[in-house]
Amino acid sequence: MKKINSPCFAWIFAWIFSLRSMSAMAQTTEKPGDALLPMPVCTADLPRNVETGPWLALTRHGGQWRLSATQVKSEILPEIESSGSFSNVSSSIVDPVILLRHPAVMTGPVTYHRILKTALPATLPSRLQTKFNHHLYQFRIQPAEEQGGYPLIMLYSEGRMSQLGYMSINKFDEIENHLLWAGDLDHDGRLDLITESGGSQGAQVCVYLSGDARGQELFGEPMCVQTRTYEGC
Repeated sequence: MKKINSPCFAWIFAWIFSLRSMSAMAQTTEKPGDALLPMPVCTADLPRNVETGPWLALTRHGGQWRLSATQVKSEILPEIESSGSFSNVSSSIVDPVILLRHPAVMTGPVTYHRILKTALPATLPSRLQTKFNHHLYQFRIQPAEEQGGYPLIMLYSEGRMSQLGYMSINKFDEIENHLLWAGDLDHDGRLDLITESGGSQGAQVCVYLSGDARGQELFGEPMCVQTRTYEGC
């Protein structure tokens, strides 16, 4: 077994704790909406009244993306020792990119924006600029503010900015950031994103809506769903 140095372990632990803290905070603070995936998730992370709509599923039909009404169900799975309580989430629409419940999203077609030439999901760009509805967006790396800290993946546009993820700093804490979808989900003419961030220690899918932005932010608080956890529930 390879020995992991203690500073590295401390950073990994801090990162896991931050993911779980974000999830716990989401249960106690008022959020603009909810995101889910049809998969087993920690029961404690399920939004309130999970089977109460309106839930919308993001899917592709031919060359068009659209949000369609779907029925969401959850079933508590037999508890596995040391893993905690999981619930299986299912959707009446098969293989959605994401399930959303938010007052600003509605059924119908949505505008998709091809940021990258590669097929999705793809590595979240760390240096790139793109235009969407005449708005210029720039992906950049923000250096760590202190020694041993994580560089940040940032998105800038017209004096506003938002953080999208962390960059790895060594081979022991390899963090991957993927772009799952880009376009306009809330019909405000500005870019919305769906990303997945994480690694072997845990991961989450997050939806960033521009319509929830406040002040100098590009997006409001992301709606996230844990897709993997290192410690169970």
